[in-house]
Amino acid sequence: MARRKRDHPVLASDVVRHYISLGAMFALSIPISLLLSRTGLTRSDPVAFSLMIILAFWAVMAIVMIALAFTAFSRASSGSLVSMLRSTNPRPGRLWRLWWGVNGGGAIYWAGGGTVTTLAGLLTIALLGGIVDSPGLLLIGGVLTVATSFAVNIVSYAVRYARAYAEGGGLHFPGDREPRFADFIYFAAQISTTFAGSDVQVRTTAMRKIVTLHSILSFTFNTVIVALGVSLLVSGLG
Repeated sequence: MARRKRDHPVLASDVVRHYISLGAMFALSIPISLLLSRTGLTRSDPVAFSLMIILAFWAVMAIVMIALAFTAFSRASSGSLVSMLRSTNPRPGRLWRLWWGVNGGGAIYWAGGGTVTTLAGLLTIALLGGIVDSPGLLLIGGVLTVATSFAVNIVSYAVRYARAYAEGGGLHFPGDREPRFADFIYFAAQISTTFAGSDVQVRTTAMRKIVTLHSILSFTFNTVIVALGVSLLVSGLG
């Protein structure tokens, strides 16, 4: 029996990219642990060692996810991008969408997860910074976590906007050409930094809902997390 030909690249699926990122995190967990153990933290500062492992795991997962998204979409033409995203959208129905979201589909998993992970990490660093022996190492971990979470927020929402656009439009970009992935990155970066698109028009209610949630997450990240991170940097963890 002939195998059915796949009509889209495997990396176009959010779920596939999620599990590859998760697999990369687990695959690199041993070398990362061994590398950090060479610093002597395992015995001298086990608390700092454990926290650095957690932050490093998230950073690896986020970086791999970003790389996979660019690999899948950055060179695609407008038509190919729409086709890939339509063919990998979740099936209709709440249960299917719930399954898709729990398994890494959409932007909430990544943007929300990154915000929660970063906030938890920075709060832990703030609480433990004065009692651990290696506060500088924790500070590096905190900066890396903030940077990767900010980047994953932009990329995950760029994919989300592109998916919504592929299904029903809702965004109008200046110029005559249909948008490519770089255009959605541009729009997501604007929302993440200024909470508005300067020259991109939002034209549907469905797209406005996505933009609203993205703006709220970005506002939380930029005000609470970045402020806390800057405070830790200035104070040098005490």
